[in-house]
Amino acid sequence: MDELVRQDPWYRENEKAKDMKNIVNLKFYPLLDMIIQKGRIKRSTALLIAAKNGLTEQVKKILDDIPVSIHDQLLIEKKNIVHVAIEERQSHVMEEVKKRKHWLVLREKVDVEGNNALHLAAKQSKYTANGIRGSVMQMQWEVMWFEYVKDSMPPYFISQPNKKGETPGEIFTNEHLKLISESNDSVQDTCGSYITASTFVTGSAFSACYQDLDRFGHTFSISVLISFLCSMTSLSTFLAIYLSRKEQPKGFRRSLPLKLCLGIFSFLASLLSMLVSFYAALSHDFEPKENYKLIISYGVVLLPVVLVYIFGQLPLYWHLLKFSLTKVPNPRILEEDNISRFFQDLRIEQQDHKQPNV
Repeated sequence: MDELVRQDPWYRENEKAKDMKNIVNLKFYPLLDMIIQKGRIKRSTALLIAAKNGLTEQVKKILDDIPVSIHDQLLIEKKNIVHVAIEERQSHVMEEVKKRKHWLVLREKVDVEGNNALHLAAKQSKYTANGIRGSVMQMQWEVMWFEYVKDSMPPYFISQPNKKGETPGEIFTNEHLKLISESNDSVQDTCGSYITASTFVTGSAFSACYQDLDRFGHTFSISVLISFLCSMTSLSTFLAIYLSRKEQPKGFRRSLPLKLCLGIFSFLASLLSMLVSFYAALSHDFEPKENYKLIISYGVVLLPVVLVYIFGQLPLYWHLLKFSLTKVPNPRILEEDNISRFFQDLRIEQQDHKQPNV
């Protein structure tokens, strides 16, 4: 990596850029006209390529060795490293750039279409991040990115129009109409299923409360009470989500995910409590020495059912809860095929430049 940075021709021809004392009034593209005359337009730099692909260590190395490179921008689109990191959903690169003293200058820039950083964050991403499953989590990730960039930008960015007269809020709404509709439909279907299941558990726990509680002992009484309360909590939570109006984009950030997690975790607690009460009721008529046999037999029968449910549902809602409590969104998944294709195209381009002109 060090050798790649040192050998990059774009930076090697600008030796003065390596000395921070000489960057005053330094035009970073002195060879631009000559490159265009030769038919070789420099469309990107090593820093922007590394930022696009989320190579944080290489970004840090280039910025440390050549501080002025932080002002690199794409030749045609006029996008700097902040724009590239936001558009490519590279939060780790953003966090590294925010540590630099030129951050406040870079975030004020706009691209060739008049888009500021918030405009780019408002556009629906073509990528996804690790742990995302389904339209609801994808929508949450999109809102996270928009709010993450919004918190890092000046307040007037939210109302600043681009050359088409569009504000970031308008772009976000228009770009995510389909995803919002899919997410709301998914939430409604999920709530409908859990309402049915929670109603069944609530009814079973309620009927168990009319049994002779003293006959089965305190374990049965307490577990039935816990099952009833948790199932009622789950039922009321999912009913509140189901009967509410269509969720607005902002609700996918924390409000809706936290409600879903509350409903699913309380439903799981009601199931576990019901299993405990079931064991307490059946084991009451057995001798204490034979209770361990019941534990083994019921565990063999019921444990696979519980594990299937836990491994099928908990990872989804655990990621949903984790994303709700974090401030920095996860970067997009690194697509190795795109990186390999980039270096392949770069080698072909270098070979073409080495061929003599006819």
